[in-house]
Amino acid sequence: MKEDSKLKISEATSKDYEEIVGLYNKNQVYQFSNGIPLSVRDLDLTLKIKEVSNLFLLKDDDKLIGTSAFFKFITHECLDKDSSFSGYLLIDSKNRSGQAISFLYKNILERITQLGFSNLYTEISKYNKPSLSLSKLNGFKEYHETYEDFLHHRLLRSNLPKLMRTFRISKYHGKEYDLSTFKILDEVENFSQKETEIKTIISEEEIVFRVQDTATLPYYLKMDLFKLEIMSIDDQYILRADFLSDRVKEVRVKFGKYGFVILTREKSSVKLKKRSNKYFIQASIVTEDGNIDVQLERLKNQSSHKDIILKNTFQGYDLSVTPAGNLIFSREGRIIFEDSFLLFSRPPEARIRVKEGVDNIKIQLKHQGLSITKNIEFIDNERVFCSYLFNTKARKFFPELLKQGFKIHCQEYLIENAGVYQAYTPGSNPIEHDDFIRADDFEEKTFSYYIPDEEKEIRYTPFGKGSNQMQFRPLSVIESTDLTDLVYHFTISRVSRIESGINSEEYGPPLNYQKTTSELLNCVLHAGIEEERNYGGKRIIANREIYPATNLVLSHNQITLPKDNVPLGSDLYSISFDYKIRGGIEQVSCGRRFAYENKSHILENIERLLVYDRHQDRYLEFFAKKGIFYSYRENNNLKVRCIFTTRSSYTTNISITEYKRSEENEYNL
Repeated sequence: MKEDSKLKISEATSKDYEEIVGLYNKNQVYQFSNGIPLSVRDLDLTLKIKEVSNLFLLKDDDKLIGTSAFFKFITHECLDKDSSFSGYLLIDSKNRSGQAISFLYKNILERITQLGFSNLYTEISKYNKPSLSLSKLNGFKEYHETYEDFLHHRLLRSNLPKLMRTFRISKYHGKEYDLSTFKILDEVENFSQKETEIKTIISEEEIVFRVQDTATLPYYLKMDLFKLEIMSIDDQYILRADFLSDRVKEVRVKFGKYGFVILTREKSSVKLKKRSNKYFIQASIVTEDGNIDVQLERLKNQSSHKDIILKNTFQGYDLSVTPAGNLIFSREGRIIFEDSFLLFSRPPEARIRVKEGVDNIKIQLKHQGLSITKNIEFIDNERVFCSYLFNTKARKFFPELLKQGFKIHCQEYLIENAGVYQAYTPGSNPIEHDDFIRADDFEEKTFSYYIPDEEKEIRYTPFGKGSNQMQFRPLSVIESTDLTDLVYHFTISRVSRIESGINSEEYGPPLNYQKTTSELLNCVLHAGIEEERNYGGKRIIANREIYPATNLVLSHNQITLPKDNVPLGSDLYSISFDYKIRGGIEQVSCGRRFAYENKSHILENIERLLVYDRHQDRYLEFFAKKGIFYSYRENNNLKVRCIFTTRSSYTTNISITEYKRSEENEYNL
């Protein structure tokens, strides 16, 4: 058993980077698909881009054996100042006795109230059972916005920082609280009210909290001695204390700048300001054995910030602006492209305002004197020019690197490389990693992409160096110290497949493979119908409605949902099933084949999924009019899900067709 005295926690500096990179490379984590190990430059750029606020090092006799970090930026979003992601948790393979992890966990728990955030998130693969188990110690749990991305990572949330900031665990009424014993027993989320009740235990005492999603502290606290709550009664907010033990004498309360009151058994409540959107109180519970200092917060009229729908359109795309300020190009309710607002961690109260003109849009971020304005001009129904203006106060909020990104919200597209278009192949082309940035891949150039299904070519010229990484096409960065004018532009042009030079014949089975009459439905298992929230690689998995699978009709190599049974409770729904396979399988997409690795990326295909079965030398075609397929391999099953819109005029139908090599064609050849 390792002694805690030999283990030390510190925060990383640039002097530690080489040792950190050595630890990651030794344990073969955070590696790129081309096998090139991480470099110090990769680590340095990653820490800046992801806005890592704290990188903790665990050392044993001055030898680095583990890391853990908190950061703001992932592929899907950049969190606000009040929130953080948790990740980069690694214990060296030779030191995974449990003692090191326990020591690291306890020390970070003690520091968590000092790190400046209240909301904590993490992404963990559903196949990473050890990390999922460990995350429960930090209070991580699925909640109403939990998603699974196309790498099978699931978003989890922890309210632990809020709980720990409520009061300082200390000695009182003869009891000493040990942080290492702190556990969350149960969580009950009320997602309609956007709040959660959490039951915890520490040193054998149960403590109950109620917290709002967007608040920084709980508004309800119940211990053995007392209960304290900010209550809402007919839009009037009241602080109420319940005296649960004779050992509690009184509750001293401070609220606002000058408010002060003492609550007793005779006078156990006080009205709070009526015209306020935020109620924050500090209280000292006076007991026979000392005081317990706590603080609570409750927010009023929590607004659900929704996308702003614009009047302008562009090339037939509907335009909207997200609460983060990103410009969305969509068609028939599906996002096609997304041009981001500046990506950096902002004050949580900052809000987006949008003003439309003729062929121009102004998106402004404002907060207490901070001002950032993005001007967007549409020219010739093809060119889009963007520029930023910002004031001095905005600069104070900027991190070392500012980020700007563009996203293509489908997988079937091509990326120009050395003058040639190559198919996007998740995990292979481009070489990218969701956790680390490849520094050598950033360069100053114009980036080009082609989307066959849209027959659109995109040419994007960033304001700084850019790279096809972290699912951005591209992600561009610029040093905040080099800021002058932030200007960039892109074009979206209609280019047919013939004009693009793409050979359409490469998209189907070879001519010497013919349709068969084989019965294929005996390979279909676990067919079901589910509600869906959106398209793409970020699938909301919480609180989905499951519809009766008996409504499906399976016959003649088709899976059909009769029109009368189409669920109308949401805009989107899916039909999912497993298809039994043996041996290696490959997908054919954009003229390329690539193998389905076990439990690898979830792949997307519009209307048609074409698979080559090497074991049986055959092609399988899954086709659904107006459907979008998502698929991956798990052991001996091809996991398939196809999304449809309830507004579609087409019958919900998935057909399965087998193509085998024709002996006649072989003979003729």
